[in-house]
Order: sequence, then C-alpha cells, then structure tokens
Amino acid sequence: MRQRGIADTLAVLDAVRAEGFRVALATMSYQDQAETVLDALGLADAFEIVITAEQVQRGKPDPEIYLLVACCLGLSPRQCLVIEDTLAGVQAAVAAGMWCIAVPTYLTREEVHRGNVLEERWILDDPAQLRGAVREVLDLNRAADRGVQPSVAAELIVEATRGSEDPPIDHILERREG
Repeated sequence: MRQRGIADTLAVLDAVRAEGFRVALATMSYQDQAETVLDALGLADAFEIVITAEQVQRGKPDPEIYLLVACCLGLSPRQCLVIEDTLAGVQAAVAAGMWCIAVPTYLTREEVHRGNVLEERWILDDPAQLRGAVREVLDLNRAADRGVQPSVAAELIVEATRGSEDPPIDHILERREG
C-alpha cells in the first residue's frame, strides 16, 4: 500500500502537470533535505517554486507556509487545494482558508480522522482515490468561482516518519490561467 501510495501521488502530480498546472513544493523539511529527496525521486526540476522550513517562522498548524506559497504563486487562499497527511497540516490548510484533502499514512490516519477538521469524504485512506477527489475539488472550485479563471493549488504530501520507507515530500499544484 505504501509504495502504491507514492505511485498514486506521483501519478496525480503528472496528470495535473499535463493539464497545465504549475507545480511548487512547500515542505517543513530543510532545503538540503528537500533537495536530497527531490533528487532521489527524479523531481529536482519538477517545481516552479520551492518553499522550505528556512523561509517561514512558524510551522504547522500555523498556515504561514501555505499562505507564502499562495502569495508566491499570485493566488488567493480560496484558489488553493492542500492535500495533506497530518492533522497539523490539515489544520494549517483550513486556517489558511484553503480547500483540503487528507491522505493520511498508517501512522497519522487515526489522528486525522479524530481531528474532526474535515468532512469524512475529504479524508482518503486509499491514495488511489486521490485523482477523483482532486477532480471533484476542481469542479467545486469552478462552480464556486465568480467569473475568475479558477486556479487551484494542491499540496500532495508523502511525509516520511522515522523508520518509514517513504521519503518526505510536499507538492503544491496550481492551475495556470488559460
């Protein structure tokens, strides 16, 4: 399941990039750690913007990192979709006023569900559901749009925990204006 989770996340990343989404990275990892992981995954050149722990003063659940990414991309928070795996990350996204989908790991699943921050339909225990959920949020964002070309940012997080097999990586995706 964990290897499939990474594959599903990267497939969503590839799909939205193919649709013309700009991609930025927002991670509470330090820059050298983020660069190491990106190099290992072959994603070193995949991101337009990379925001790391050194660029913010407060960590999650504070929304600072998400607000900084939105600002760098020229987006309002309501134009952003954060995909998180931790309760603190979900809390930060909601505090920033952004759409949020949680894809918790086996280590964070119980806490994310108990946190009662998101409706259960936005907590995906199976990463294979991510593509459909992202599509649904894009559609909802368009429906809620008031005549502005919709732009959506999504953070796809595969967060590593000590001893886990998955590397830490956060992705933020934004729809290019047409």
